[in-house]
Amino acid sequence: DLPKVRVGTVAHSYSSKYLHEHSIGSRKFSSITEGLDAVKKDKIDAFVYDHTILKYFANKEFKNDVVILDSVFNPQTYGIALPTNSTLRESINRVLLKKKMDEFYWKGLIEKYLGKQ
Repeated sequence: DLPKVRVGTVAHSYSSKYLHEHSIGSRKFSSITEGLDAVKKDKIDAFVYDHTILKYFANKEFKNDVVILDSVFNPQTYGIALPTNSTLRESINRVLLKKKMDEFYWKGLIEKYLGKQ
């Protein structure tokens, strides 16, 4: 549906490149909040950007003003950059794994930042 509606994205982002490569015209915004505000004010119909970041902003700054769809065009994962041979690597991995394995904690953390799933 995107080729048929008014689309926005963050200028110079991967999302902007993706839309361009798929011949989907888009209005460029300097920030996520500027783009989501354009959706809220009906200046554009859709805003394309990183799903998790959009959910965060929708939950914190645009609650009840915008809806984030579950559609993901190009799934990506996140990483944490550390210096080569960092002594923190193992301890960070252990904490992340422990928290992720605690389903109650993990669900609460996601809900806190991204809203109810």
